[in-house]
Amino acid sequence: LDSLIFDFSDIQSMIITAKSTLEFYYKDQLWRLRVEEGRSMLKYFELYNIYREGLKEVEEED
Repeated sequence: LDSLIFDFSDIQSMIITAKSTLEFYYKDQLWRLRVEEGRSMLKYFELYNIYREGLKEVEEED
């Protein structure tokens, strides 16, 4: 498997577990992703949160 693409707008929730696994619900299906040792899932989690905050700001403007 070379790559997967997930549209942030179809992700319901996202967490990072104690084992550095990124867990999220995408289109009502649970996904668990891990990266190579020494790498971090934190950047993906932060990007998702930035996206969500941007959505909240847009909704508040309407």
